[in-house]
Amino acid sequence: MIDWLLFVPKGAVRWKSAFVWLGYPLVYAGFYPYPFINVGEFGYDKILLNMGALVLVFIGLSLALIGIDRRMGRNNTRARA
Repeated sequence: MIDWLLFVPKGAVRWKSAFVWLGYPLVYAGFYPYPFINVGEFGYDKILLNMGALVLVFIGLSLALIGIDRRMGRNNTRARA
């Protein structure tokens, strides 16, 4: 977030980036760094549900961030005009 706020030109983030960013939460599917994705404790059905929720939350936050970026880009363009 700090990198985006300070260094990325506003309005430059593309919508398709949200799907690229899904790689980060999907990496967690291979090991259990957090208790809510521990297969030994919950089983695969509960973990798949948890991972689905994680992916939905992550894509929602990603799309919100891109929307904010786009709005900030439009505001910067208007301010310069």
